[in-house]
Amino acid sequence: RLTKSVNSRVHIVPMKDIIPGSLSKLLARTTFTSVVGVKPTGWTHSQNSTLADIRPSGSGKVRIYSVPYSEHSSYSELEEFVTSISVGKVISTVMPRGQEQRQAMFEKLKQWTSRSRD
Repeated sequence: RLTKSVNSRVHIVPMKDIIPGSLSKLLARTTFTSVVGVKPTGWTHSQNSTLADIRPSGSGKVRIYSVPYSEHSSYSELEEFVTSISVGKVISTVMPRGQEQRQAMFEKLKQWTSRSRD
């Protein structure tokens, strides 16, 4: 487990743990009544899918949402995702080569996070 406090509202766990059994065990160690897993994947949705098409799997106290994600997403796909959730910071895993391009990317990410949902 990557999150230190069991009663933290957000837990970062390895991808292999975003399954009903592991999330149920995590829930049992907390004071919460339910848990929502968010599993980034590029394999769950078609090209024509929208955020409105995302539905949870599971039922009861454990639900898992598979959300479209890829390091190969376009800027418009990433912008739609980042601005549709509440996010404080986006960490890029791919860096443009030039300093000017990196700065432009950082500015764009900053704009997106300032527009993200509360």
